[in-house]
Amino acid sequence: TGAINLVYGPTGAAAFDQLWGQHTQFFADYAVAAGDDDQERRDEAMSKLHDYHLDFASFSDTATGGQAPAEVVVDLLHTHVEDLTGYIDAYSSGDDAEAQARLVSATSYMSVIAEALAGAIAAQNPQRFPS
Repeated sequence: TGAINLVYGPTGAAAFDQLWGQHTQFFADYAVAAGDDDQERRDEAMSKLHDYHLDFASFSDTATGGQAPAEVVVDLLHTHVEDLTGYIDAYSSGDDAEAQARLVSATSYMSVIAEALAGAIAAQNPQRFPS
């Protein structure tokens, strides 16, 4: 949020912070539902995560002036959500090997998302972020 504030000011930072907090809560909701083996609540959390894809992609597209197109961000976030929900599912079912593999994948994939968004922000602001 602090980094977003430096580039997009307090309004952009507040929007980002709200989206970030929601996505964190949706993952927590998914994890609790998985732990309770409650498919209905799991599906509800997944639906909210899908909506988050769209909301965050729209935010990114708008904030970067199209440098991070919504359809690209949706794809990036889809992979992120699949990795983390796969980790949660494997962990809650007791499949430690699969949980570990999913966690490694999810963790390493964060750099892909970060590079894409940082690149879009830099491309939008070449005077502030040369090369």
